[in-house]
Amino acid sequence: MKKNLLQIFFFILSLANFAQKYGNEWVSYQQTYVKFAITKEGLYRIDSSVLAQKFNLQFVNPHSIRIYLNGKQIPLYIHGDADGKINTGDYIEFYAHNLRPDFDSLLYHNINHLANPYYPMYYDTIFAFLTVHPTSTVSLRYTLQNDTTIANYPLSNYAYSLAVHLAGYSFNHGLKTYDWSSADPRFTQEEGWGTYISKNGQQTTG
Repeated sequence: MKKNLLQIFFFILSLANFAQKYGNEWVSYQQTYVKFAITKEGLYRIDSSVLAQKFNLQFVNPHSIRIYLNGKQIPLYIHGDADGKINTGDYIEFYAHNLRPDFDSLLYHNINHLANPYYPMYYDTIFAFLTVHPTSTVSLRYTLQNDTTIANYPLSNYAYSLAVHLAGYSFNHGLKTYDWSSADPRFTQEEGWGTYISKNGQQTTG
């Protein structure tokens, strides 16, 4: 009898070890979430008047406000949170990007074959979720920096920047595997959004 109980115990333990996470562990069904769209890259601001439409601000501690994006909590800047209240004129600011093409790499037979790391395959909008966490634990926040010594820094003769041109794209169906009328049913090399450019007299996707 004792041997059978041990076998059952280790079987249940093995199932727990192999249990897979689904990516929604951040959701608490006892909390209220406000869903809103992120349609472009930039800084976003949510002021007290908007918050008042969804929450009773008399009972909201600004230190408990959180925003989740792609299943992860993102850092916030909350103006006026020092008094532990949301007053008229207070606001939330955060940075967000609507394009996350790195997720698309999971569609490919070889994740290194993601054709365009800057433009997603099927969407141009993602959704964020704002909630008030029930504990008093301070959530992720940006730290305000006041640099009083910037005048002492030497001037630089140059600066680096990255410019990405996304106009004029069309969908490329990838490499043909057998003949020009058939293709691999999986996502393969060169499949995705892009354009053709000339390289040494030959056309290639870019």
